[in-house]
Amino acid sequence: MHSALMHDAGVALLPLEHLSPAGMSPELARWLRGERAWEARKIALFDRGFALYWSRSRDLCQSDPHWIPPRSRNVVVAEEPNRVRPYVALLNTSAWLLDASDLTPDASHPEFIAYLLAHADRVAESGEVTHAVLTTAAWWFERTDVECEAFAAAARASTRPDASGFAAMADALPWLRELHHERLRPMEDGAARRTIPQSGLEVPLRLENRPPQLVGAFETAAHRAVEAFLAPWRGRNTSALENLCSWLRDGIPKVALYEGDRQVWNCETPEDLAGVRSALASADAVSVRSIASDLARMEHHTRLFCAAVRGDLPDPPHRGEQGGYCFLDAHANVLAYNLRESGMDRYHGPALPFAREMLGARAAHEWAHLADAAGWIRSERSDREFERSQRVLAEQLDAVIDAAVPPVRSANDGDGVTTTGEASAGILLTKILLQRLPDYRANRLARYFMSPAEREAYLRHNIRSLRGAYDKRGVWRMLVRYLYEFQYLQPALGLLELDDPRAYFLASTGFDREFIESGILTGEAFDALSEATADLLTGFQIDPLRIQLPHDPASDVAAR
Repeated sequence: MHSALMHDAGVALLPLEHLSPAGMSPELARWLRGERAWEARKIALFDRGFALYWSRSRDLCQSDPHWIPPRSRNVVVAEEPNRVRPYVALLNTSAWLLDASDLTPDASHPEFIAYLLAHADRVAESGEVTHAVLTTAAWWFERTDVECEAFAAAARASTRPDASGFAAMADALPWLRELHHERLRPMEDGAARRTIPQSGLEVPLRLENRPPQLVGAFETAAHRAVEAFLAPWRGRNTSALENLCSWLRDGIPKVALYEGDRQVWNCETPEDLAGVRSALASADAVSVRSIASDLARMEHHTRLFCAAVRGDLPDPPHRGEQGGYCFLDAHANVLAYNLRESGMDRYHGPALPFAREMLGARAAHEWAHLADAAGWIRSERSDREFERSQRVLAEQLDAVIDAAVPPVRSANDGDGVTTTGEASAGILLTKILLQRLPDYRANRLARYFMSPAEREAYLRHNIRSLRGAYDKRGVWRMLVRYLYEFQYLQPALGLLELDDPRAYFLASTGFDREFIESGILTGEAFDALSEATADLLTGFQIDPLRIQLPHDPASDVAAR
């Protein structure tokens, strides 16, 4: 197994490249049996549940425009009690989270696992937890009584943190199966109904009180699950905070600490600890220790990078957003850490799985941006060669747009790319892609300062579906974003060794369904565009007189 993230003691990561519509690969199954002591029945239970999820979601999305198509994600199984906060978006929504109890052969069932995965798709897509029990009602329309009974038995026997919500859903199955749908099961014309937005579902008036009751039951279950997670960690531990303060004062790590927009500590005045004590006065002890470990990881990357530099770095640019796991402080050449990081709770409970690896990757990436701003990552290609590569990509993009079926072209006429008269759409899209050159150059350098686990976390975090990031008129902009991010999987960056990077990309992003199966472009056109993008981004070299690289990431692969 190539994954460096699979050795977290508290969770089991099932990498998406080892999952198919039929379940897990034989290699992954052998690893789980040998390293995690998974019994054969547990693996078979997962495989059957995953296969049911895939086939049913595939069939539903063909007839229901509101249903979310199946796509490969990593699966994270929380194997230690209270290890992972419920409902978190692991790896930037690129992972499903299952509880260990979901895979207990004597209590669970493939029907339960299949629905849990479909339910998690809806939560990841909407960002809303409680309504998914309702908006997935179409799942039950074609289920037999035996299938529903199997789900209900497993839901009632479940010990997962929010089990009471799924038990309420099991009780609701009789009336859920009586709901209607604008396409799958339309009501008679003129019949009184309530509609459920963005689901296609129609509720007969005789059932109109049932949906709010079910959502309320799941909301209660969700709140209880989060409270149950937080409860064991609650309680201020003075020694943890004092240990952190002592390290900041005596060790003087080259970092800055923020609480929102307010700086509460910096390495220039290490003895001033009042802001840290105030900010973390009510934080859990486990969180304080986690923050200390995060800051130590940042300090490690700062020392590693600064030891490699042979020259003066420019000042960091001013940044409005103080986040992204860590960021370069605009007031000093140090990495900064925001206690109020968007989308995270750094005050309560342990760190999320893989978050520290992603933090390390971001630390290396931030320093690499400064090296790029200093001009230490240069192209060895001539202007003529670079212009030729731009022209080739632009011409191929124009050809794809010209060959698109009329509905696709007309839907994107207002995207600001195809309607301008200044240049062809391909030229404008190529310019949009080139706006990411500083980021690409930074990654070319940062990879040398990342551990294998950090590189892998960075890749799994960034290769994801962009379906929710662009509206229906932005398909061409989304295409060039995908072309750029596909380069994370290419040898030039070397972030993760994969047997088939193309298959990983297509499956994990849904690109195959959204672009190839839909007829927007052919597989051959995608390959040609990817090759042209790789050629456009080739030829960047790191100045050896300015930076002494610590190691070659390729050596990590060779050493395994």
